[in-house]
Amino acid sequence: MNRILVIDDDIELCELLSDYLSGENFTVET
Repeated sequence: MNRILVIDDDIELCELLSDYLSGENFTVET
């Protein structure tokens, strides 16, 4: 499983990216 670290001050954008990438089999940390 691939991992991605998302860093942004927009919480809604982080949540959106986290939800999408989790569905694509990525482990996401925000």
